[in-house]
Amino acid sequence: MKHQITDTNNHLLNTLIELGREFKNAGIPLILGGGFSLYLRSEFSNKKRSARYPHLQNQRPTKDIDIFLTSDIIISPVKAEHIKAILSRLGFTVKTEYFQYIKSTMIDGISREIIVDLLSQPVGPEDLEKVVIKPPRIKPIGVEKFHAFFHREAEIINFDLRSVSNSVSDALSGDFTNIFLPSSMSFIVLKLFAFRDRIQDEKKDFGRHHAYDIFATVLDMDENDWKTAALQSERQKNSQILKEARLLAAQYFSAQDSLGIIRIRENVQFRSNRAIYDPVIPMVINDLREMFQV
Repeated sequence: MKHQITDTNNHLLNTLIELGREFKNAGIPLILGGGFSLYLRSEFSNKKRSARYPHLQNQRPTKDIDIFLTSDIIISPVKAEHIKAILSRLGFTVKTEYFQYIKSTMIDGISREIIVDLLSQPVGPEDLEKVVIKPPRIKPIGVEKFHAFFHREAEIINFDLRSVSNSVSDALSGDFTNIFLPSSMSFIVLKLFAFRDRIQDEKKDFGRHHAYDIFATVLDMDENDWKTAALQSERQKNSQILKEARLLAAQYFSAQDSLGIIRIRENVQFRSNRAIYDPVIPMVINDLREMFQV
């Protein structure tokens, strides 16, 4: 364990723990994505760090809790109503209708915002009649004032979901019951698509934080993560999403002058620790090439 839950980080962690408990009571697994999942993965895990990347990566700030809803959840009106009720009980109000929710909390006299984004896997052809899809929104038929943000690339996130409670110290395991993280490879795939969608968007910092998240995830991977990535690559080799991710990795992260690598080096977290991070860039490139068989 690297951290205790303290006043310096509890505004997100405690809310996540509350959400996990509420979701458990409703019979819904909480699958965490986004930058906050990387924070949990790298800062709380008990796994042994790779000898190649012994240094902890700087974590970028975030105020979002990204929750992925699997296809069996997004087709269920009952589960959707449970999620609506949970967010209401915990004091969230609608920020973006109706897949983004927000609440404010006071930390040391300072108001902090916490945002929950609901994201969804695609559904199979057999379940299309159970949902309403108006891109980028998807919702179960019969449910009002509830949507999730549709993500094609989330198709692969079910592979080897990691229980947070199994990867933290015994003292904290109970806090993180029912909270799950995508595999490292699934997370990188999500970030490859996010980077592609934001490389021309100045308001999204031209995708620099997504590029950095890919870099930070590679640094965080241990031997088991690499074994899982190899197995995932083999078992999902026919996935269209994985094929597209391979092309994105080749285009943006396969050479020193690739745009993704340039964006990593431009990121503020990278620049603040450049003396340590610059020398490992060639290894990260090679690792991504190996992961995606580029």
